[in-house]
Amino acid sequence: DKLARVFDNLLRNALAYCDSGSDIEITMQENAGGVELMFANIGPQLSADQISLLFEKFYRADPSRSAATGGAGLGLAIARDIVELHGGTINAVGHGKRIEFHLHFRTLPKNTGRKVPLDKA
Repeated sequence: DKLARVFDNLLRNALAYCDSGSDIEITMQENAGGVELMFANIGPQLSADQISLLFEKFYRADPSRSAATGGAGLGLAIARDIVELHGGTINAVGHGKRIEFHLHFRTLPKNTGRKVPLDKA
């Protein structure tokens, strides 16, 4: 349930900050070291300093958009905490206007068979 909250947060961020008409890319790949996930979108270009602060509580890369997105600036900090509690890592990488969020887990929790809609996680 907690990881669903992370994925929901990353997807909502991508939707809130992507350029109109652009695609959001989500990939998952299993390898010998575990599982890698990536959420990427095209949006406002962020500086290296802005990217380094994205996971800090209450930080907003674009404070002028806070009313439009409705967030409190806690989503990515909470996502980082949840990922780390599951033994994973999360980081952000900027490539011009493309921002990627990379998650790595040695293992993921087993599916309990219970389906949780992302908006309820």
